[in-house]
Amino acid sequence: MTSTNSKSILVIGDAYAETQYFVSTIPSANQFEIATNAQTVYGSKTINVSRILARMLDKTTFFAHIGNDIDGKNTIRSLSDWGIEANIEEVTGSKTGKISVITNQEGKSSVILYPGANVTITPTTITSLKEKILLSDAIYTGTHLPLEALYCLADICRENKKILFVDVPNQHSQLDLVKIANVDFFVPNRQEAELLTEVKIANTQDAFKATLSLRKYIKGIIIITLDKEGCVFLRMDSNNPEYLATTSTESVDETASGDIFRAIFLHHILQSESIENSIQKALATATESVKIKGVDN
Repeated sequence: MTSTNSKSILVIGDAYAETQYFVSTIPSANQFEIATNAQTVYGSKTINVSRILARMLDKTTFFAHIGNDIDGKNTIRSLSDWGIEANIEEVTGSKTGKISVITNQEGKSSVILYPGANVTITPTTITSLKEKILLSDAIYTGTHLPLEALYCLADICRENKKILFVDVPNQHSQLDLVKIANVDFFVPNRQEAELLTEVKIANTQDAFKATLSLRKYIKGIIIITLDKEGCVFLRMDSNNPEYLATTSTESVDETASGDIFRAIFLHHILQSESIENSIQKALATATESVKIKGVDN
């Protein structure tokens, strides 16, 4: 926890019943593997971020769609337990989303996702949240949203000068970067940046090229996380990419480390800390997190 000035952050996210299985080797097609452990939590990448923000004493409100089922009810209960204000809508005829994560001994994972009610968010849904958006210090979301809903959110934030932070977990080929050009923070990881830019990132210089490729569209701060190698970033309206390293550590489980990085960075940058200090604190916390097994770390 921290004792800084609390900020009001609205997370427009997704919700899943998430089960993680720990195995020696991730099985290929037609292969069988016995898990050494398993755990189920009710979460998502955006819920991971919400949990960290709430731990940092930011006033965190989480919006998502769920089904009218036991997984949906458990999601709401979990949000309450974590100190997150739940602004959840149940969708008749839909099921709460589900995720299966299979993690090997090196901490690498494969993921299967069933989106369920998460895909029912529309521009009309986003417009109905406008009052909450205007009352928030910042909005956190990602490309998990149906893209027309994301574009609507970007327009509302631009028109009302609200801070918008965008994670980039999926829909890379369909994403129209022109329609989200004015986001304040755009934060893909290495693999996501490769898909967005078609630049193979094998080293820091490649990452610099990818940030400059994204700068053709994105006007705000761009950060590309590079796993154990730290990250590269571009300041607002800058064309001079910079690099920050992280400390080396033995990884047990890298699941959710990127979400932890994004949450810690957002918290500190909203406290008017410098971009360098915010990134360094985020890298340090994310690096520590990979020493702990499980998505519930």
